Amino acid sequence: MTTPAQFFTTRGRALKFPEQSTRHTLYVSQPVEMTQQTDFHDDLQRLWWDEAETWPKMQAVVSGYVLEGLTGPHDDGFRSLFCRGGIQKAVALACRRAHVVAPDFGMVLDIEYTGTGARYDPSEKRPKEYCATITVVADPANDARFFSPLGATNGRTARRAASSLAPGHSAY
Repeated sequence: MTTPAQFFTTRGRALKFPEQSTRHTLYVSQPVEMTQQTDFHDDLQRLWWDEAETWPKMQAVVSGYVLEGLTGPHDDGFRSLFCRGGIQKAVALACRRAHVVAPDFGMVLDIEYTGTGARYDPSEKRPKEYCATITVVADPANDARFFSPLGATNGRTARRAASSLAPGHSAY
């Protein structure tokens, strides 16, 4: 059964890691959502662990805002990170290191595509490997990075103000 909160919650565009050394900083603005994995090529084909389709393959979806890689003046920077495979392993390790159960509102998730691993099956592509860190922010409710930069009356002004709070330029 779908709750009203789930019905009105939207997902952002997926964070992409097209080449090695691609790095994203995600300011988590929603609780993690668990969804069933779908086939990479056919979004309607759900994935299962067994032939009888009784045990679904699940993934965590972490949603929030990014300040880099915006595509235009109407891009609010809302993105989703679909955690499965190498990304799931990196985020799980980052959670353990940060002493948290899962990424949640008020946390900053940095994730980088670091390289490719060993091939398990010669017919498969090499798996991507990632490195992630999680930072817990003291007062996210008063931090503009966790909210849409377009929420202000002037999107460009709000984006410029939010980008001045980027990790390399902030006080922490």
